[in-house]
Amino acid sequence: MSKSTPKSPGDHSANMSALDSTLRSLGGVAHVHSLGELGIPHARVERAAAAGTIVRVRPGVYAALDADAQLVRAARVGGRLAGASAARARGLWVPPGRVLTVEVSAGATHLRDPDDPGRWLDTARGDVRILWSGGTRSLRHAFGIAPITDMISQLVVSEPEEYVVAVLDSLLRRSDTSQFDLELASAALSAAGRAVIPLVDRRADSGSESVVRVLLARAGCTAVPQVRIPFTDLERMDLLVGDRLVIECDSEQHHGGREQRIRDLRRDARLARLGFIVLRFDWQQVFFETDAVIAAILKYVELGLHRF
Repeated sequence: MSKSTPKSPGDHSANMSALDSTLRSLGGVAHVHSLGELGIPHARVERAAAAGTIVRVRPGVYAALDADAQLVRAARVGGRLAGASAARARGLWVPPGRVLTVEVSAGATHLRDPDDPGRWLDTARGDVRILWSGGTRSLRHAFGIAPITDMISQLVVSEPEEYVVAVLDSLLRRSDTSQFDLELASAALSAAGRAVIPLVDRRADSGSESVVRVLLARAGCTAVPQVRIPFTDLERMDLLVGDRLVIECDSEQHHGGREQRIRDLRRDARLARLGFIVLRFDWQQVFFETDAVIAAILKYVELGLHRF
């Protein structure tokens, strides 16, 4: 009986490299059946998991060691990142809060805790939102990040209108997605979802600005984003209502430091000398004292102070 040739360390490294690259080609997380379809035997996957070169996420599902943590958490639940979580994974603006939004196949069972594969998902926990797909998906598409068209549909059913618009403003601003692409995607939306698309404006520069713009529009007040003042070196205004009411919406990231605050106040003073009225709101006011912010703006409009 002939003896098989022992495998060299190089063969082992090549096998591990092939497994790692295949996992990455599938987005960093994959079912063992999907790996098998691409030529990676189940036994090799199990050996790699036992050796600690890949991570066993849940029964039959594995991840690369450096796979995105939120993507792994979604896979541990039993699905893929969806809605605002998919937007966050794409580097888009997302609403405040850290809810993990996961899309799972229709009829899926055995959903697990995102942080503990040994526990079933507590559906009452407030930091995980489950969205059920309209049908079953192949295992290859069961994990990862929902495509943009699906993400838009998921946002419409899971977020308030002003947040949906803010995410889509960000999508136009930060990616090569166009308004035409959004129009095409809207064909799959409900009537309420299709009504959101005309509100999207790629000129918007921040989520807080987008939210205020949409809420004002709902109240019958038009706010134009990112208006420039001719013949001055002043930067663009976040929102302009009428001729002279400037709304500045400070984001957490860009307006937190003392030096930036001083620059903003000096800019407000220059605008005032030009005859503008400036209302400046912190991002916490926009998201957690929303009614008071909108009421203050509308009061100025009611008094006619938005016109020269």
